[in-house]
Amino acid sequence: MLSGVFIFLTVLELFFFQAGAIRSLQTTYVIWTFVMGLIFFMTSLSIVLAEVGLCLPFCWLECSQ
Repeated sequence: MLSGVFIFLTVLELFFFQAGAIRSLQTTYVIWTFVMGLIFFMTSLSIVLAEVGLCLPFCWLECSQ
């Protein structure tokens, strides 16, 4: 969820800059929101991968019985 919010903020900032609604691009803000979005995205993928990896041996045991 947080990864989507941070990447959305990055895209929104870049869109407003391209549209001319803001005069100067705050590069540190754009970089940090993008980096935080990637970090949260990779963290969520790692959690899902860990859950699947931990569940997989137990699923095979249940199916074989």
